[in-house]
Amino acid sequence: MIVDASADYTDLALACFDLSDAICLVTGLDVVGVKHLSKSLETLLTIGLPRERFRIVLNRADSKVGLDAGDVERVMKVQVDTMVPSSRLVPMSLNKGRPVVLEEPDSEVSMSIRRLAERFTGASEQSHRGEAGEAPSPEKKRRGLFRRR
Repeated sequence: MIVDASADYTDLALACFDLSDAICLVTGLDVVGVKHLSKSLETLLTIGLPRERFRIVLNRADSKVGLDAGDVERVMKVQVDTMVPSSRLVPMSLNKGRPVVLEEPDSEVSMSIRRLAERFTGASEQSHRGEAGEAPSPEKKRRGLFRRR
């Protein structure tokens, strides 16, 4: 199960964290994002969640903004588990209402998301592909985000 929790730490979010085997903390390469990551880690560790459960995901990790993954790891004293590259495919697929891994399965961003998922599931890249190693074909009939049924 995946739960997208806000920074409010509601009772429901805290219960989900407590029951979770792994918790992804997502940040970007900006001072504000890293500061929020720091506060999140501090809060979650203070309430007793073990550090081993945390997975750090760097979003838009290839942005040239003066910080890099090494800076985040050094300052935060954590290991970045996954780096998702910046891609205009992400907002395009959001606008279409289809996951980027289905819209553009061979893109760098899709591959990084699959690698993160594989860390949780233990599944390999081959299990997501057909026998010939081809990406699964998209659905024949697509429904747009704002289109009526």
